[in-house]
Formats: sequence, structure tokens, C-alpha cells
Amino acid sequence: MVHKANYSSYPDAGIQRYYKYTTFDKKGKLVSEKDENYDGPGRIPKLEVPNNPSPKPKKVPIKETKEKPQKKNKPQKEVVECAVMHENRVEVINHTSTKVEITFIYQNKDTTFLLKQGESANGATYISAEVSSPVNQNMTFRFEPKRKRMNIVQLLKIKQIEQYKTKHVIHLFESAVEEVEGL
Repeated sequence: MVHKANYSSYPDAGIQRYYKYTTFDKKGKLVSEKDENYDGPGRIPKLEVPNNPSPKPKKVPIKETKEKPQKKNKPQKEVVECAVMHENRVEVINHTSTKVEITFIYQNKDTTFLLKQGESANGATYISAEVSSPVNQNMTFRFEPKRKRMNIVQLLKIKQIEQYKTKHVIHLFESAVEEVEGL
């Protein structure tokens, strides 16, 4: 004969659980059965023991006491100052005589532009707290000229548009010094 039988189930990959424990006597008669349910975080597990005879607890008389009402203080208003969001916009302008491939890497996302001579493109916009934050501390910026052996220099100009908005403009120019092979 079977003395114990246990059953368990884990729907939703274990967020919810169900257990059932059953006990039998030597003749195969059901002695006890216990169910446990757990429905997930923040919920109280249910415990049921329907066939388990146990002595009933004695009732103890409860003395009722009257409490004096306490004065309720009005909650004080608390002022908490939070940081203001500062919007940083990035723009690139190609002043060279060739096409330049621009890549912004911000929050593990690549954005690539191909800029012809005189064209501009808006890069990522990022947020900082209260004040403007430098571009090189918030994103990676790369540029690659489409003409071999061209050396490009960059010039960054920062302009505050509004109190909490800044525009970072990256100007690309041809360098006066050309790259030499082997250096």
C-alpha cells in the first residue's frame, strides 16, 4: 500500500506553486491531506488541512477596554526638490570636400549617417541632471572619411538654447596636415 503521495505543480515558470501532500494508513484509508498554494510575490500562501482532526482551541474571553481618542496631528507638508532634466542635443556638420561616415553610439545603439560636403545631421539627444554634460562622457562618436589619406579634425561648439537645453555642434574640417603612409 502507499503510505504517502506528494504532488507539485509550477505553472508560469515557478512564480506560482502548488503542493499537495496525502498520507494513508496501513489499510489504504486517507488519513490526512494538505494543500499549499503560492500565487506569486506579494500574495499570502494558502494552507488548507481539511481531513486532519485536531483539538479545538479553547475560547478565552476578551476584555473590552475603551481607549481615549488621541489627537491626530495634521501631516506636515514636506518640500523635496528634485533635479531638473537637462536636454543635450548633438549635431554634426561636414565642412570637408568629401563624404564622411558618422557613427554615434549611445546606450548600446549605433546610429550612422553619411554626410556629403556641407550637410549636417542630428545625433542622439541625451538627458543629464540640472546642467549640460559633455558629449564624450555620454556617447561615443566616430567619423570616417570616404576618401583615403584624408585627415579630419573636429571642433566642438556648445550653445545653450534655453535654461535646460544645450546644443553640442561638432564641426568637421580637413586638416592642413595630410596623413603620410607608414606613420
